[in-house]
Amino acid sequence: MIAPAFALAHIKPDIFEGLSDAEALVAAFDLSFWLRPDQQIPRTPWRTFGLQGGRGLGKSLAISFTINDRVERGEAHTIALMAPTLDRVKDVQVDFIIATSPPWFKAREHDGGVLWPNGVEAKPLTPEAPGRSRSGNYDLTWMCEIVDWQASTRWDAFQNLATATRTGRAQIIWDTTSKGKNEVIQHLNAEHRRDPLKNIIRSGTTFDNPLLSKDYLISIVSQYVKGSRRYEEEIEGKVFAESAG
Repeated sequence: MIAPAFALAHIKPDIFEGLSDAEALVAAFDLSFWLRPDQQIPRTPWRTFGLQGGRGLGKSLAISFTINDRVERGEAHTIALMAPTLDRVKDVQVDFIIATSPPWFKAREHDGGVLWPNGVEAKPLTPEAPGRSRSGNYDLTWMCEIVDWQASTRWDAFQNLATATRTGRAQIIWDTTSKGKNEVIQHLNAEHRRDPLKNIIRSGTTFDNPLLSKDYLISIVSQYVKGSRRYEEEIEGKVFAESAG
């Protein structure tokens, strides 16, 4: 699957030539134009939406595009960002959101999180301090890289933040690769099996992203033995119910 922009570029290479500067600028930040079908996050009333797949699938790009769109439309007012550490919140969540925000609605870093021109804030959180979200009231939460959340605190962090995501649409977006046994990932997959319309999961492999360079693919794939469990987890995005061995 490829994004509509790339499909149209093959059919009509000069498709962008007739656009004005303003039209070209808008097209550059139209998430429905640049995201693949498997990256599209639906506007239906789901509770959790997960992008679970191999490295380089395009998970962070899809989620950050969606969050910017929700905030600009006035559909998200209180947002929580949680990654394994505050450094990862900054390097992945905050930086991706700022990079994908359009110039007419530019997000900026604020108190370790994100602030948009309309005053909406995204608060930075980490499972290293699982109790910090207890007092929050969020309508949109992004749980990032769940596979790397600290094992001793990740379940408490998940439960606290999920409970705090309780206003408005009260929706949780999450992403992860897989490695070993992780009770949060197992729970989210079980919820998907129980009610796949309320708890959506989109899965994919590293090879699903046509924008990855050949050199990157060779580099990332060569780190794992093809057919091994680590290859299936990191490249193919598979999740196993038990730890290896």
